[in-house]
Amino acid sequence: MLCPPFTPTRRSGQAASNSPSPQTPTRAGLTTPSRARSARRGITLIEMMVSITLTLIIMGTVMTVFVMITGAVADNRAVMETVDRLKSATSRLQADLQGRTCSTLPWNRIESASGFFLYAEGPASDATPDSQQSWLQIPKDEIYGDLARQENRVLGDCDDILMMTVRSREAPFVGRGPNGPIESNLAEVVWFVRPAEVDGGSKPLTLYRRVLLIIGEDQWKRLGVGGSSRREFFERYDISARFDKSSGQMVANTLADLTMPENRFAHDSQKEGGVGILQTGADSPMRPFPLSGERYGEDVMLTNVIGFDVKAFDPWASFGTGADDVALVPGDFEYSAGGGARGVYVDLNSVAGGDYSGGPRPESTLSSIPGIRSIYDTWSFHYEHDGYTQRGSRDRGTDLLDSDGSSGVDDGSERETCAPYLRPLRGIQVSVRVYEPDSRQVQQITVVGNFMP
Repeated sequence: MLCPPFTPTRRSGQAASNSPSPQTPTRAGLTTPSRARSARRGITLIEMMVSITLTLIIMGTVMTVFVMITGAVADNRAVMETVDRLKSATSRLQADLQGRTCSTLPWNRIESASGFFLYAEGPASDATPDSQQSWLQIPKDEIYGDLARQENRVLGDCDDILMMTVRSREAPFVGRGPNGPIESNLAEVVWFVRPAEVDGGSKPLTLYRRVLLIIGEDQWKRLGVGGSSRREFFERYDISARFDKSSGQMVANTLADLTMPENRFAHDSQKEGGVGILQTGADSPMRPFPLSGERYGEDVMLTNVIGFDVKAFDPWASFGTGADDVALVPGDFEYSAGGGARGVYVDLNSVAGGDYSGGPRPESTLSSIPGIRSIYDTWSFHYEHDGYTQRGSRDRGTDLLDSDGSSGVDDGSERETCAPYLRPLRGIQVSVRVYEPDSRQVQQITVVGNFMP
């Protein structure tokens, strides 16, 4: 008896499925995985390498942009700090010029107690900044490299000196005394440039401002100030003083004392009663020097200086004409005196004609200072009645006699000395130029001092 084939039945609630079971035989007689498992696939090696390469390119671009932005921000910050320091220094210089105690009319008298004003012009100029005759005598090409090349026209005149007595119009000057800080409304102020005193490596030029307080004899005695070495004294104290040869000691200066050149900072006379001369020789311990040792940096105004150019206003000096009819002033590249407009700021002893076209008068004995081309000094009339012989006959310019038999009694030719320039100084222009090494940018500010009454 034949039985019908077996047919499986579904349980209650079980859904029917048309898909073959995992063990359903295929046409080839083999089994296959489920459709869900067959939908999965991995990343190939090529795809992974492409992804990594793109990621690295994006990261590199982002890092490059970040570094560029960071560098630009740092450079801008450095430039801003340099400009701020430059503005601060030139503002201080402007205040000093406005606070000068004397007129710039030569032949100051001791009884006027007005102090002095001096401007020393070195041989260097913007056209010849690396003059080997300069009192600085520094290898500028080793300090600033390409900046020192003449064709770059970046390095400027750096060897000028400003000295003056100043009355503070605001807060008093503060300096170092034997027992701590001291104050005074009067000071002898000196502006000059020297290479920074650093150990090894380059020595960038630095602008210094020495401030020596004028305290007078009474305060000098109360403070108990003393000393016999000028160099050591000025390293230790910020006080205007002179060396008294009769006592062998340092004594305090007053404004009246400072009208006489021999009593000033960085000055000396060759003999008793001799004319005071600015000391700039390389072997002179009294040439303008900055503070050192434990006080190093206290008198620094600016670093990385590439120009400190002082010019005097000459109403008779003329502009020159360069290529393409560009107006040039004395000291510029390619300048030559021409028949242009008159009234321009010039270096002393320039080729522009006018009041300051020649050197200092020989009677002043200031025409042969080492490393100095010329000097403007308000001078002092005391040489004509001090009881000493500076030149010719003693004090014959004030003896009420016509000693030379010409031009009348006590005329100018009878005087023993003479101011280096007899013309009044109407004004000066000071250009201060600095170099910011990180951004390689140059910044300059020009200060003008008007000395007209």
